[in-house]
Order: sequence, then structure tokens, then C-alpha cells
Amino acid sequence: NFGVGLSNLSSNLFFESPFSKGKGSFIISGRRSFQSNFYNNIFESFSEINESSSTTVTPQNVGRGGRNIPILEVQPNTYFYDLNSKITYRFNEKDIVSLSIYNGQDNLDNSRDVNESSFTNPNGGVRNFNFNQESTDLAAWGNTGGSLKWSRRWGNKFYSNANVSYSNYFSERDRMNITNIVRSDTTLERNNGNIEKNNLTDFTAKVDNELKLSSKNQLDFGFQSSRNEILYSYVQNDSISVIDRYDESQLSSLYIQDKQLLGENLVLKGGLRSSYFSQTEELYIEPRFSFNYVINEGLEFKGAWGKY
Repeated sequence: NFGVGLSNLSSNLFFESPFSKGKGSFIISGRRSFQSNFYNNIFESFSEINESSSTTVTPQNVGRGGRNIPILEVQPNTYFYDLNSKITYRFNEKDIVSLSIYNGQDNLDNSRDVNESSFTNPNGGVRNFNFNQESTDLAAWGNTGGSLKWSRRWGNKFYSNANVSYSNYFSERDRMNITNIVRSDTTLERNNGNIEKNNLTDFTAKVDNELKLSSKNQLDFGFQSSRNEILYSYVQNDSISVIDRYDESQLSSLYIQDKQLLGENLVLKGGLRSSYFSQTEELYIEPRFSFNYVINEGLEFKGAWGKY
């Protein structure tokens, strides 16, 4: 099975199919936006609204000495894309393995160049300097993730899920101005702006188990361990490092929970979670309790308590 879609702002496609005589299946899908005439018309309509509400700039009412301010028309370049894929395979009646992968990113380019042609000389004549400014205005952010899951049914009363996952988020912003002014006897170059980068990575492994003690009693238990890495940097004027920081942490947990059905209307849950956080080097004990009492199909009471 496959499909393709096309609109005024984006396109998408997907493809899915079973394989190995129905033991496995996979799906792949993706999207990407683009700047069509429809997008440009929307942008121009907003620009016209902003221009109608602003004051008109003329050489008689701007700047000191009658110098005119340059008026620029900038067309941003922006797009996003994302990709999804998943493959699942059943080895037998007890074991299922699945692999999922995701990647997506947004990009925005609002860069522009300014030179002496962008200015007007209200007094006429020839200018005695050359002016050029390259303004970089780039923004990008996105996610990448993947997970591998193994599900195992050990018997009629015992079931397990094991999962290993990876995720990464990043954002980058580049706002730099490079200005050059050349006169007959001097040359001036100036760089100003900032570059900001943020990167967060997460590695997680966990195992969840379900054990049915009876038709009205179920025991859940397992563990989870996550490692986080954070990288952040902020550079000003292309050379001054204001912030360059790297942090990492490890959070590991064990848990156990009992779910008990009393009668036909009351469900009780009680459990205990123990977590160790590397940044504080402390062990946290977190008990919790909840109940759910059903009076009829339209009314029920819930309550919970816990230490988190």
C-alpha cells in the first residue's frame, strides 16, 4: 500500500507492506514543505497589512543630515521536513521485535545584503564611499530519534517489554552582520551579532514486566536508566565565547506496583519507586497510592497520593 499527497504548501508520501509471509511489516512516510505561489501570496498579504499601518518614510523626515534610510524587501526562505519509519517482525508466538526511526528539521533563512544602491542621496552627486553589509539570519531546529523494542510473552501470566531508545534535539541561531565601508583612504570592517547552539541527547534503556497473580491482582515491576547530555554555546561578535557549557547526568530507577480489584467497582494501586540521580548523588524513595471507584457508567471517584 502506498500513497502520495500534494498541497499548496507541502508534499507527502508513505509506503507500507508486509513481508516474510505476514510475519513482518514495515511503513515509511515523509513530508516536506515548499514555498509555492500560494505561500508567497500569504506572505505578501501580511506585508501589505504591515506597510499600511506604518508611517511612510521620505527623505525630508528621516535621519540626521537628510540621509535616507534604506528600504529593503526581504523574502524569507523556509521549509520543514520529517521522516518516519517502523519495521516489526514476529519471530514466533512469544517474541515480537520492532524498530522505529524518526528525523525532522525546520529551517528558516532571513539573510539579506545591503549596499550603497539601497540608499538614496537626496542632494544628488556621487558618493565618496562604498558600503556593503552582509546580514546572516539563519535558524534551524530539529529532532532525531530511534527505538528498538522487544516484547516477550513468557506464559499466560507473565509478559515483558524491553526498550532501548535514543533521541536528540538541536537548535541553532546564527545572526551575524559583516559591514564594510571603503573610502579613498580608509577601510572599515565590523563584525557583530551572535551565534547560539543548543544540543540535547537522551539515551534510555528500560524493562517493564507484568505478572498476573490472579484474575483480580496484577504485579508490575521493572527498571529504567537514562543518560542526558546537554551542550550549549553562545558566541558574540564571531569571536567572544560568552557561554560554552556541557552537562551530563544519569537517572536510574527501579519500581514495583500492585494493582488489586476489590469487588466489581474498586481498583487499588500501590507502589514504590527508587531513583538515583547522578547530579545530586542521592537516592530517592518515592511511594505512591491511588484508587478508582466506579459508582455507575457516568460517575466515578479517583484519588491519588505520592512522593515524587
